[in-house]
Amino acid sequence: MFRWISKNYQTFLWAFALAVAVWISAVLQADPDETRPLPNPVPIQIIGQAPNLVLNTNIPREVEVTLRAPRSVWAVIETDSDSVRAILDLSEMDAGEHTVQLQIQIDPRPVQIIAVSPRSVTFELEPLITRTFTVDPSIAGVPAIGYQAGDAIYEPMEIVVSGAQSQVNKVERARVSINLNGIREDFDQTVPVEVIDENGQRVSGVTISPDSIRVTMPVSQQGGYRDVAVKVS
Repeated sequence: MFRWISKNYQTFLWAFALAVAVWISAVLQADPDETRPLPNPVPIQIIGQAPNLVLNTNIPREVEVTLRAPRSVWAVIETDSDSVRAILDLSEMDAGEHTVQLQIQIDPRPVQIIAVSPRSVTFELEPLITRTFTVDPSIAGVPAIGYQAGDAIYEPMEIVVSGAQSQVNKVERARVSINLNGIREDFDQTVPVEVIDENGQRVSGVTISPDSIRVTMPVSQQGGYRDVAVKVS
């Protein structure tokens, strides 16, 4: 048997190769490969970010992915949107600028990644800091004629601003805007808090806690004044 194989091994190899080629051809005809982009962009998932660091760069939220896969695999991918994932791994990264290639994870097999756009992401990591500010009221308008406003009470008096170091350091004060124009009764409202820079411009990209406070202010009628109804004759 072995002597026959040794004498005819070339014929045996050719027969084996031909059989494999016929099998592959049959499989491809029944389940042909298709190359095309995913019907929907893939959301970028961020993992491994250190709790004391924060992203200070707007990175893409989604990526376009083009794959080559058999038609049967495409059917699975299109049915399960979570079968393809784009991972941005920030593990063991320090503060500073980084360029990281996205990891594309695909559950169904076999599949070949043809193109990813964008393929890598450039971003900056900054230390996460917090600062405390006393609320600074900005009062506009005056009560109705014959009325006066008393001292305001703020609950709470202080707020905490947290975020990337460069953004938090821009904050000069925390402001609440109060409009007393024409008021005749006690002011009692929950007012949103704004954080502004030295030029009076609002600072974005930070977290304010709490983001609104309760403001109460007594409004009373002055002596010598009285509200009366006017009847038109």
